[in-house]
Amino acid sequence: MKVVRRGLFWYTRQLLDFHSALIDGFQLQATATGWVIEAAAENKKALDDVRERLQDVSARLTRVERALSLAAGEQAEPDRTTGA
Repeated sequence: MKVVRRGLFWYTRQLLDFHSALIDGFQLQATATGWVIEAAAENKKALDDVRERLQDVSARLTRVERALSLAAGEQAEPDRTTGA
């Protein structure tokens, strides 16, 4: 066992450095993943807000189109009070 330990002595430091770098990489990845999750939640909220506003605008546009259609229909009808 001592022979193996002596033979791998030079390699132990490299393994420890690799292990430390691997842990650092995982921690960075976890942090980045957390940021992505937060950004996705913010984007979903913003998209929901835009959808709600779009529905409001669509409803208003529908009301305006109906009003314009009614106004155009009234103008197209002959004036019944004059008999023309």
